[in-house]
Amino acid sequence: MQNKSYKYENIQIGNFLISIGYYLNELKYKHPVSFNLHQQTPNDFTIGDLFGKFSGKFFIIEFKNSQESLKTELKKRQRVKLISRLNNDFKEYTNLSIMGHLICYPTFNNQEMEFNLEPYVTIQNEKFSRYKINNCKDFLLNIIDKKSIGIEFNEIEKYIELLKKCSAEDGNKNIEGVSSGIFLNFEKEKGIAHINSRFLNLRREIRLEVGIAVGTLTVLRDI
Repeated sequence: MQNKSYKYENIQIGNFLISIGYYLNELKYKHPVSFNLHQQTPNDFTIGDLFGKFSGKFFIIEFKNSQESLKTELKKRQRVKLISRLNNDFKEYTNLSIMGHLICYPTFNNQEMEFNLEPYVTIQNEKFSRYKINNCKDFLLNIIDKKSIGIEFNEIEKYIELLKKCSAEDGNKNIEGVSSGIFLNFEKEKGIAHINSRFLNLRREIRLEVGIAVGTLTVLRDI
């Protein structure tokens, strides 16, 4: 299993989203939830694989297909630039990165697989092992109860601008496309409606449109 289907990140991301939906139901979570999937789109290079929002808190998740593949992430030029900036002229963004930018990878025990998450900037740094999360349910509990994952609207907006800088310096010409998506609106009477949205403006739209994304897992696909 480990050497076949689970080497594909898109299969892992699909299972991750299904797991999140299952545990949201188990935890009886009723607040707005949304995900915007950027994997294998032009925006993947800048923002990463997945952009999420839980009741006003935002986060980014980058997926790798194994723990061993973290070594390749450490060598990415845009990550090296990000670390450099966080250590120098953007030091005040370090906590934003730790709480709002994660990497997710699987570990295997015989036939069973478990998702592991940790801050993107602390990959393989044992000094920050306290931030590691070992399964999807604990990931949700860290957002909902502990509030140790997720950052505010104005904070994720600033952090994405930093990611754009690092990406643009590395030659990416499509840095403006990271903020568009399709928002799924669930209403009992009308069913599902698909709404074009720039997700950094989503907080304002939710306030204006009563009933958007209440009590469901909303999966967003980039356009």
